[in-house]
Order: sequence, then structure tokens, then C-alpha cells
Amino acid sequence: MRKKFSALLISLGVIVSLGLASPAFAVMTYHYAIGEQFDLVADGAAVNLTVEAPHVNAAHDGANAHSIAELAVFSADRKNRIEAGWRKSATAAPTFFVYHAVNNVPMGYNLCTDYAAEPFNAGNTIPAAMVGNKTTPPRFQIVHSGTNWWIAFNAKWVCHFPDTVWTSAGQTFTKVNQVQAYGEYASTTTATPCGDMGDGQDASSGTSARIGSYSLQGQTAGSPAAFSVRVAPTGVGITTSIQSTTTFRYGWKGYKDNPSPTADSLPGITGC
Repeated sequence: MRKKFSALLISLGVIVSLGLASPAFAVMTYHYAIGEQFDLVADGAAVNLTVEAPHVNAAHDGANAHSIAELAVFSADRKNRIEAGWRKSATAAPTFFVYHAVNNVPMGYNLCTDYAAEPFNAGNTIPAAMVGNKTTPPRFQIVHSGTNWWIAFNAKWVCHFPDTVWTSAGQTFTKVNQVQAYGEYASTTTATPCGDMGDGQDASSGTSARIGSYSLQGQTAGSPAAFSVRVAPTGVGITTSIQSTTTFRYGWKGYKDNPSPTADSLPGITGC
């Protein structure tokens, strides 16, 4: 799961090329609804994410296909990052995950040091009562304190990364310089996936998936917390609805339900 602008450009390039080529595609492609902020100096960030149970079509989109919502913080050069959010595969309930990269090297899932005082751990299934709860969604937080990056879920500490994870690779990563919070659908076999982002509803619905109450902690430079919202790729039916500077709704039913594809998009596909 790479969250770099290069991945977005690769994904978009493949989708454009499919207008002239076979739809067979063997490299992971990503679709996003993103809220982001740049040029910051802060200790941490937090956001509320509604936890959904979207349809993920493994038969069409590959065994590693997944739908995600997450918070991600980056160094200024984007070589270092930490992510925390929920992930839904085709065969499992939504799970809480943590992910990190060091000097542009993805390090994998749930490798943070467990906070033993809290029984909920990275990789655990999210409690069923939180799934689909639009009223009081859990809060996801990533913050640097002392000599560690700490990750919290639903106002409780889950795990941490010591600074040595980065300094041992010659990196300094103790501040948030860029933030993203987004919904994602990823496919491993096709650039025209059939699964849902968020809960599959259009963002215009008052009950669609929501990313909100975004805030920064210990900010010393940059503008106050505020999202710039975009989708990638464009023209394929991914929807967003801005509720405030710190909250937006999002949703997508993939290519199976794109009711009015535009000139730069592919038409709805069969087999979903």
C-alpha cells in the first residue's frame, strides 16, 4: 500500500492507456478521495473516520484488493511517513492498521511497539458497534512525544515507534510537515475495480462515509488545520462533498455503478 504521488500518477496513466489497450492489468492501482495539507510544522494530527464495511470484489480485483480510510503524516520530503486507519478486505471485517515508511522504504503493517496497558492492538478487528456508526466515529491520532511517535485509536493509545526506527537509517522524522486523510480502493488485477470506497454511497448523501474534525497538535508553523480536497483519478465517479474546512464526505461504487461517465473516464464494466 503506497501512498505517494507517484503511485497516483502511475494509476492515472494506466487508466488513460486502457482506452487503447487490453483491460488486463497486473500492477496495483489506487483510487482516492483525499483531504490534505502541506507546509506544516506540528507534533501530530488527528481525524475522525467513519468505519465502513464496503464491498471488496476479490474475484475481479485480486486477492489483495482492499478498501481503506486512513490518516497519514509525512516528513517535508515525503520520504518518511506513518499511517493509521481501517482496512477492509474481501473476506474479513474492518481492521485497525498502522503502517510506516523509512527513507522511502515501505516497512509493512502493524510493526509498532504495542502499548501493553491498552488491550486493543494494531491489527485487531474494529468493534462491530463502530462499523457504520455515523454519529460517533472513532478518532485516529498520530503524534510525536518525547522520543516516540504514538498512535491512538478511539482516544486510547495503541502503540508507538521509537525515533531510532528513522535515525538508524540516517533520517530525522520528529515533526509533521504534511498530512493526508483519505478513502482508498486498491485493486491488484485491474485498473477498473468493482469494489466500494467508503460505504459506496455518493458523497451527496447525508449518511455517506465521512472524514472529519481534522486537527493539528503542537503546531508551530503553517496555516491552521484545513483540508484541500481532491480525487484521483478524476472523471471516474469518485465523489466528495465538503462540509467544512476540516470535514468532508466521500464515496465511490467503482466502475460497476458509474451512472454518467465523462469524456475522460471509462464506461461501467461488466463482470462485477
